[in-house]
Amino acid sequence: MGFLSQTVAHEAITRASRPPWPIPTLALARADETKIVLHQTIESVLRRGEKLDALVEKSNDLSLASQMFYKQAKKANSCCQYA
Repeated sequence: MGFLSQTVAHEAITRASRPPWPIPTLALARADETKIVLHQTIESVLRRGEKLDALVEKSNDLSLASQMFYKQAKKANSCCQYA
């Protein structure tokens, strides 16, 4: 086997044994994508949490208003009791 044949064979073996892209780069790219998705998910959950907090606050306000309405209605109806 000549020198040129050995070099060509060596290059072919080297190329065949290497993946088309470096694995660490692929792993880093996937980790970056995962990190972006994770940040988006966390932001979404926090926004939902804020909305839930606002709904709970509105619910509490409505509950207090309904209790006040009940007390006022009870007081107003106390003079008109039917026998």
